[in-house]
Amino acid sequence: MTKAIGSVAVVGGASFYYLLQTDPGFARSMYFYVNAVPAYVHYRAVQRYVEDIGHLGPDEADAWYNYLHDKYATPLYGTVLTLRGFYIKLAQIAS
Repeated sequence: MTKAIGSVAVVGGASFYYLLQTDPGFARSMYFYVNAVPAYVHYRAVQRYVEDIGHLGPDEADAWYNYLHDKYATPLYGTVLTLRGFYIKLAQIAS
């Protein structure tokens, strides 16, 4: 069983690497996701903490969201400008 899992992991990793090297669209998508997903997860975790766990007031919530904005706005803006096209439109819609 563990040999099969190891084989699947090796084949999957090799396929992923091959796609990154040969498919520009896939590489662009992965570049976006590597930069955007950590920000999304962090925002959702803070949202969960603010609304459900901590039951924080508006001032504390604003402080958390301002911190996240300061941390992620510039890097994500750079990512979107690097990728251009569809990703700029996606950022416009998301904002």
